[in-house]
Amino acid sequence: MPNFHKQRVAKRVIKIIFTLFIVAVNALLLWRVFFSTALPDKIEDLEPNAPLAAAYLQHGDQLQVRYQNNFTTTYGTENAGYFSNAEAVFITEANQVQVVIRYPNSTLENLQKDYALPEKPDKALDWFDFSLVKTTDLTPSIKEDNLDESTLSFQRILPTTVTRDESSLYTFYRLTFDGVTVEELTAEEKQIIADGGEVKTNHTIGIFLDVFYLGDVNYDAKPYGTLCIYDCEMPWETRALSGDEKESFVNFPIS
Repeated sequence: MPNFHKQRVAKRVIKIIFTLFIVAVNALLLWRVFFSTALPDKIEDLEPNAPLAAAYLQHGDQLQVRYQNNFTTTYGTENAGYFSNAEAVFITEANQVQVVIRYPNSTLENLQKDYALPEKPDKALDWFDFSLVKTTDLTPSIKEDNLDESTLSFQRILPTTVTRDESSLYTFYRLTFDGVTVEELTAEEKQIIADGGEVKTNHTIGIFLDVFYLGDVNYDAKPYGTLCIYDCEMPWETRALSGDEKESFVNFPIS
């Protein structure tokens, strides 16, 4: 005769194992979403330097830290998911931009394939060149020509400092760019354009972060990845400085 008691016990054990498996998978997914992408302590706060410390000395807590909710990931068919913009803030009074970019371990695997490298790049080493490209509209009254490069000007800006850290799944970089300004149209100028009038003030329409493989840096060629960190059509958000950030600015030696 069949042993129904053993069958019931076996079913319960299988059910418990299956339930624990589902819980473990969900826990892993939650960890990956909420914790693995968290900024490491080393690059969580703004990086202090002389321009930023001087601006804080002058403006104190009135120092503007602005950003747009345009956190982006490369999405081209050739580089989908390679790089992500984890943070991009504009400190107006310091003419400074700080960007945190991250990439998963799989990006290094893709780099090996894309450039036919003999072995997988070592995660502990630097493999990429980062720079900003500021795009200015020279004919602000004519939006239709913004795809015509002859009506735009481009300025490439290299980072002042680069700070690196990593987690088990990602590599992070905090990039500081000095001397970056954003020229914006006033509400009055926007209304003039809306009414069909002419405005001659040049204005910034976009700022992009370009990524190149260090073994193939050619600023005239297509980047390995590009992320938008400023779009003139998007609204600004602001955030307060943290206590640690304020302390780092106060203690930074200004020559």
